Amino acid sequence: MVKHGVKSIARLAGVSPATVSLALNGDPRVADKTRERIKILADELNYIPNSFGQALQSNKSNLIGFLLSEVNHSYFSEIFQGAGEAAAEHNYALLAAITHHRHQQETDQLNAFMGKQVEGIIIDQYHPATMYNFFTDKRHNVPTVFLSAVPDNSSFIVVKNDDRQTGIIAVEHLISLGHKRLAFCFSSVLSQERYQSSLECCRQNNIDDYQAITTAEELQYVLRSPNRPTAIITYSDNHAVQVMHIAMEIGLSVPEDLSIIGVDDSNAARLPAYNLTTIAPQKQNIGYTATSTIFDLIAGKAVQSTYLKPELIIRNTTAVPGI
Repeated sequence: MVKHGVKSIARLAGVSPATVSLALNGDPRVADKTRERIKILADELNYIPNSFGQALQSNKSNLIGFLLSEVNHSYFSEIFQGAGEAAAEHNYALLAAITHHRHQQETDQLNAFMGKQVEGIIIDQYHPATMYNFFTDKRHNVPTVFLSAVPDNSSFIVVKNDDRQTGIIAVEHLISLGHKRLAFCFSSVLSQERYQSSLECCRQNNIDDYQAITTAEELQYVLRSPNRPTAIITYSDNHAVQVMHIAMEIGLSVPEDLSIIGVDDSNAARLPAYNLTTIAPQKQNIGYTATSTIFDLIAGKAVQSTYLKPELIIRNTTAVPGI
């Protein structure tokens, strides 16, 4: 299929290329009949506007840059889905960059975003060195929304899962079942807010037996001890499945001997083999809200960070403690 440019349309319409550009952009200075004739010719000739050329002239690219560490897991892919839906509603496109949490790749992709004149940037997890450069580089002055925490002294907007509520919801569910010996498994820097809120919830409910487990070896040791936890909160559904396998190898039954809660509500969590109780973040809504917030920032509206409350999904891996 042959595609024609502005000059071809101008020649057939008997007008200048400048008039064609004005007409295709809906400029009222072009007569209605002329504008309609030009649009009909553009359709007949399969004309596709050069968006990058337009961006250089108008300073408007209709692009949102989305910096992601990965999209392999349902958490990130569903966030990206929501972001894409919000962008499409505004006739914008997402320019995605997968960086694997590597500083140089993140820096290169941010520079590429600036070169493409993106009108907003959404940033997933990031390398600390990239963050420092981002704060100090004056070129990065486009509206920006983060999907993970930023330094407290920054003015950037965050749209993310409410990790404090995630920890509280998990502990309150286990306490409601009668559990008094709990553990948070495979905690990390990324989960500290969640762990701290769950720890506070335990203290408020007079639960003193609560520990953090960081490795599979430590988990095996703890589960073999006489006063082992009767319930475990994990960082993610993937970790919950790992805990389940280790528990079964030791000879424990889930949930009769050990209750397990994951976080994510991944596809695996719904499989009959696992049927995992989990805390479900509003993944698509996180992406949708982040992109919608970008448009509010572009429009000059006052916005605040948004922390979306997750939902407890009760399945078959939590029950009244058996010991």
